[in-house]
This record gives sequence, C-alpha cells and structure tokens, in this order.
Amino acid sequence: MQAPINQAQLQELRELLDDEFDTLIESYIADSKTHLKAVQRAFDQRDNAAGYEAIHSLKGASANLGATRLAELCLKLQVECKANRISSNEILIQMIQEEQEAVSAYLLTLIQ
Repeated sequence: MQAPINQAQLQELRELLDDEFDTLIESYIADSKTHLKAVQRAFDQRDNAAGYEAIHSLKGASANLGATRLAELCLKLQVECKANRISSNEILIQMIQEEQEAVSAYLLTLIQ
C-alpha cells in the first residue's frame, strides 16, 4: 500500500522544522478532526458557506503536509460547496473522512 503522504515533501518539512515537526503533526491531526466536524455540521445544516470554509482550511493544511489525495478530495468538495451542493455530497465527505483517518494514522507512526 502506498503512503497517503508525499514522502519527499514530508521529509523536507521534517528537516525544515526539526524539533517542531512532532508538534506540527499533532496540531495537524487535532485541527483536521475539528475541520471535519465542522464539515459534517455544515452538511447536516446544509450550510455551504460553512462547509466551504472548513474544507478550505483542511485542504490547505493537508497540501502543506503532502497529503495530496486528501487535498484533491477537499478541493472537489470545496467546488461543490461553492456551487451550493454540499447536501448532495455525502459520499465525498465520507471519502474525505476516510482519507483523513489514513493520513492521521500514518503521521502518528512517524512521531511515536
């Protein structure tokens, strides 16, 4: 199975941050869970603007870490929110949640 993170990008980040790398990973994992809760809440309330904001934040943070597939899925949902279609994207949201879990699990193995 391929890692859910771009290895070269992650290694570059690790070298750049050195001792702060673990803190960044822990913050990313916590923040990504918060963003996903906000996305789910936006879906439940059919709030496209809130969904857009939450998924935009998750997309940026994921892209910075090299979680390319997760960032791509987030972009798709961002486009859907902008078109006021969050309510028809339950499967995409589920895919994002699953990918975020895979990314987080992988990242945790790096700092334990």
